[in-house]
Amino acid sequence: MGLAVQRNTAVLLFTLTCFYTLGVNATEPPSRSINHLFDITDSDSGSLVLPTDVEVYRSGIYVVDSGNHRLVVLGKDGKTKFTVGQQGSGEGEFQDPVGLGIDSKGRIYVADSGNHRIQILTAKGEYSGEIPIIRDGKPVRPIDVAVDAKTNYIYVTGNESHNVMVFDQKGRLIREWGGNGAETGKFRYPATIAVTPNFDVAVVDVFNTRVQLFQTDGTFLITIGEWGVLPGQLFRPKGIATDQQGRIYVSDSYMNVIQVFNDSGKFQHILKQKNAERDLVTPAGIAIAGNSRLYIAEMLKHRISVYQIN
Repeated sequence: MGLAVQRNTAVLLFTLTCFYTLGVNATEPPSRSINHLFDITDSDSGSLVLPTDVEVYRSGIYVVDSGNHRLVVLGKDGKTKFTVGQQGSGEGEFQDPVGLGIDSKGRIYVADSGNHRIQILTAKGEYSGEIPIIRDGKPVRPIDVAVDAKTNYIYVTGNESHNVMVFDQKGRLIREWGGNGAETGKFRYPATIAVTPNFDVAVVDVFNTRVQLFQTDGTFLITIGEWGVLPGQLFRPKGIATDQQGRIYVSDSYMNVIQVFNDSGKFQHILKQKNAERDLVTPAGIAIAGNSRLYIAEMLKHRISVYQIN
């Protein structure tokens, strides 16, 4: 057995011990079952490699196929509609893309991390424009992007800058907040960002092992999670999604679990698969269609796994 397998096995055993013997009242934590439906591992132009994010909009599933430096768009049945991109720095090309967002008109925004820009595509995948991500004269790697349906403002997380930047549709910087630190309102390598149904902004603060919620002007609201492996705690948070009731789903790429919190930040339950033989592996970006279908980008398994939430 290799060192990596031994480590993952040890972590899994430790996690199960904490969740099931050290939890509240020494009982199994609250859970909600999910049923595996199918996996997406290929497109018409080749297999997925290190998919990092997934979004769902109307009849489409949008996947950042990071290892192939492209965007893949599929139907709800998993069949390819179209792909966009290849490795490069030109229009419609990508270099290590990470996250994406979709606005109310179906326009696609891709965090083209290696090219230090947000690329904007039409609903058909045609190049429409881009926003260079620069701070203090230096290029910044964008990790994720989300669009506020009410204002059409574009929210971007910056990796090296440890902050959130807000742009209008013309690419003008409207505001920013954050900075490197562990205090409330600060970040250490912020990643996924989402606008909730209440039009708050949720940011996965990776190295601070928490999610922070803000008003759209950057005013701090609440913190979700803290470092740890017990229910309601986070070890390496990566993805975030919200359902129609405002519940917040957080993927933990190291503990291989997805936890659910209410809109006040209180832990609700974990998602538990009925088939115990099938484990999540490095869940990163996640998306929810309605309240019933969950899409998970499992990076190291090179797949998008699709589940029914019961």
